[in-house]
Amino acid sequence: MNLEQIQAVFQRCGLGKMGKELSFKLWIKGIGESCDEEILEGFLISYDFRDDCRVLADQFEYHLNTYKTVLKSIDLNNPFLF
Repeated sequence: MNLEQIQAVFQRCGLGKMGKELSFKLWIKGIGESCDEEILEGFLISYDFRDDCRVLADQFEYHLNTYKTVLKSIDLNNPFLF
């Protein structure tokens, strides 16, 4: 993802203010190479951030990486999960 795509995901999730503060920092950290739009959008929805929430880029990246790890470890074919 490029910078504009990261900002667009925040906008779609109703987190424009948070996106303005974090998008550039996350892009510099390389989030765009390690994450696609669907994963970022799922993360923002799952964690239920508020737009007035103050989050450091390092904190955000830590929680995003945790979310991605959980997604990888879930076996969606397991009938006992749902």
